[in-house]
Amino acid sequence: MAGPFAISTDEHGIVGVVATGFWSPADLQGHFGELKKAIDAARARIGIARVLVDLRASSVQSKDIFERCGEATSAIYDAEDRIAIVAESTLLTMQMRRLDAAAGRAAFTDPAEARGWLLSA
Repeated sequence: MAGPFAISTDEHGIVGVVATGFWSPADLQGHFGELKKAIDAARARIGIARVLVDLRASSVQSKDIFERCGEATSAIYDAEDRIAIVAESTLLTMQMRRLDAAAGRAAFTDPAEARGWLLSA
């Protein structure tokens, strides 16, 4: 994993993101550029983006980083996309729910449950 983010795509076209630690503005810029490429490829393959974001090894982020994430996700996710966020921290889960409080977005504590929800789309 280079930096605090790793992006992969599985055989079902689910884009996986694993995030760790604290994030800097530079980390976010690079991450969202790479994530957009993966999402565009997923949409070309299956028509929508299904993204599994694993934040279990991540920290609660600063207000500035949280706001930057909101702006970036609004720019790359479409209304039809499904985004599952997995986090162990109640505060982090609440933070991400506020960020992605839209249809097609959900927060989980269990990665298998999140994956099942994505595959049901």
